[in-house]
Amino acid sequence: MAIADKVCEEHDKSLGCSALGSRKFKEHDAIRKLSAALGERMQPFFSHGSLMGDELVLYLTHPGIVSEFGMQKAQILGKMREIYKEENLKQSITFRRVRAALKPKPAPATEKKESTADRATGDFEIFAEDEGIKRRFERIRAQIKANNQGG
Repeated sequence: MAIADKVCEEHDKSLGCSALGSRKFKEHDAIRKLSAALGERMQPFFSHGSLMGDELVLYLTHPGIVSEFGMQKAQILGKMREIYKEENLKQSITFRRVRAALKPKPAPATEKKESTADRATGDFEIFAEDEGIKRRFERIRAQIKANNQGG
């Protein structure tokens, strides 16, 4: 099994794009075939590819390999053209530009920090003499107590 096939199996499972007749599956299969143009040196660092408008983006897992892609772009595009014609991928995928990008790292899981500040309890005295202001403070007190019971 080729490295690209192994990567694509894992990618299919994570994206859920393995419905054989779907457009997304055909697109993904075409990208997998085109990734063979990367060659043996870059292939192990190929993560996945995606079509963004008319641009094919190949995600690689190492910044040095992204740089190497840039240096060998003309040769890689030549190989991609050959594969594109041999495999008749025109019905599956069309694009005008190709670029390599570093695979984004997943965002680290953040733990919810408990607040060190004291929470309001709604236990305070109202010294206002104006009835309108007193009613507003009563509503504030009721809201604070309701928030503490619900959250």
